Amino acid sequence: MKGVKRAIIFLVLLYSLSFGLDTLATPDTTNPESTPMNIRLEAALSADTIRLDDTVAFTVKVIIEGDPTLYTIKDFLPSVSNLKLVGSGSATKSESGSGVTLSVKEFIFKYAPSSLGMAYIEPTKVEYFFSPTNYTGQLTSTRFSITVLEPRKKGGKIPIYAWIIALVIIATGGVFFIFLSKRGAKKEEVVEEIVPVEKRLLEELKSIEGTRNSVTRAQFFSALEKILRTYILEKYSYDISGRSPKEVSEKFFELEFPESLTKNVERFLEHSNLVRFGGYSADEEWIDDALLTLQKLLEYK
Repeated sequence: MKGVKRAIIFLVLLYSLSFGLDTLATPDTTNPESTPMNIRLEAALSADTIRLDDTVAFTVKVIIEGDPTLYTIKDFLPSVSNLKLVGSGSATKSESGSGVTLSVKEFIFKYAPSSLGMAYIEPTKVEYFFSPTNYTGQLTSTRFSITVLEPRKKGGKIPIYAWIIALVIIATGGVFFIFLSKRGAKKEEVVEEIVPVEKRLLEELKSIEGTRNSVTRAQFFSALEKILRTYILEKYSYDISGRSPKEVSEKFFELEFPESLTKNVERFLEHSNLVRFGGYSADEEWIDDALLTLQKLLEYK
């Protein structure tokens, strides 16, 4: 009987020891340190109501606290409806404060509406890889909705009575001119000099350069982009409004501009989108590059 009791006690001790060893060997998969907590996503629209002939900018920011080299952000593209992508860009900047360093990676997507009604940007998912623990995570934005209204009116038909008034004024002016001519008014032919578009825009460029410190960066780059748009439209009858930097670059290749100048123009437009639609603050180097690029373009042909 004593032998049976001893055997039972031995088996109980052996089982307990085996259970304890298994418990110690099981890895802790709930360790919170394996999941990074210092990365977050912010997303915003430049406007939630636009017209059919407008564009809207969607900005996605991935904000990392600490060493950004520990993270790899995978490429992504938002899923949209009733919108078409007309431009995109990205930039990275660092911010410091209260002993904390933040790395901000900005992704900007510029869209044009396809039709009237509602347009949507579905929840945007951004995957990242955290190298210290080989952890793959995902950040998700909210869903954005945009109301698309009628395009701006570009002027209607001129009423018939307006034409009649105009004809009366013209006829009266003609009679008065003949009367003055018969009285021996001095005739002097004035020939207005036609100023080449390049010369005129170079003068405007110099004027804009003088405002670099008195206007916002967005206003400054808008004025520079207007010079580029005016030049291409008047010189080559090509409107770059609403076109992506890549599309403009391809047109420059068709027009046989030098490759270096073409790439500089494309880079200028990318920077302009970041500043105007992404709220990015351009440094002096961006401004100098933009001014030099437009000057070389206007002096090229």
